[in-house]
Amino acid sequence: MALDLLPSDHDIVVTILTDMGHLHRQDQNYQKALKYYNEALHIHTITVGILHNYIAIEKLLDHLGLTSIEAGDYENGIKYYNRLLEIQLEYRDVFSQPLATTYQRIAQAYRDMQQYTAAWVNCHKALKILLLAKDKSLESKIIYLFDFIKSLNEEKHDLEESFKNLDLIKDPQLELVLLNVDNPLITNRFIMGLYCEI
Repeated sequence: MALDLLPSDHDIVVTILTDMGHLHRQDQNYQKALKYYNEALHIHTITVGILHNYIAIEKLLDHLGLTSIEAGDYENGIKYYNRLLEIQLEYRDVFSQPLATTYQRIAQAYRDMQQYTAAWVNCHKALKILLLAKDKSLESKIIYLFDFIKSLNEEKHDLEESFKNLDLIKDPQLELVLLNVDNPLITNRFIMGLYCEI
C-alpha cells in the first residue's frame, strides 16, 4: 500500500496518516487513531530510519503513548514511552527537556495505575533533569513536578522510606530537596540558589 509509493512521497503519506490520527484522537476514536499513528511510524521507520529522522519518530511515539493512555491502556502507553526513551537516550543529551517530559508522562501513567513507586522514580528522574539544567524558564515545570511529588506523598505515605536506598541522586543537596519536597523552606532555598547561579 503506502510503502509502494516513491520515496519522495513517504513524507506526504506519513503527514496524512499522522493528521488522520490526530482527527480520530480528537473525536476520541482512539483505536483508529492508534492504527494511523502506527502505520505512520512503520512507514517512517522502514523508509527513513531512526537515525535520519529521530525527531519525527519521537513525535509519533509520543502520540502513540498519549493516545494509549487516553484510551485507558496504560501498559501500552508506557511501552511506547519506553521505546521513546530508548531513542532519546541514544540521540539526545541526557539532560534534555524532551527526556524530562517523557519521564513525567511515564510517572503520570504509573500514578493513574496506582503504582506509586514507579511514578515516584520517574518523576524524580524528570525533576532531576530539569533542576540540573539550571534554566529559569523551566520554573513552572519544576514547580509542577514538586507538586506532583507532594501529591504522591499524600496518596502513599510510606514512599520516603522506600527510596532512601535508591541510587538515583549523586548530589547531596539535590537529594535533600527531593526527599523533603513537602518542606517549602528547603525547596524554595534550593530553587533560589539555582537561579542565583544562572
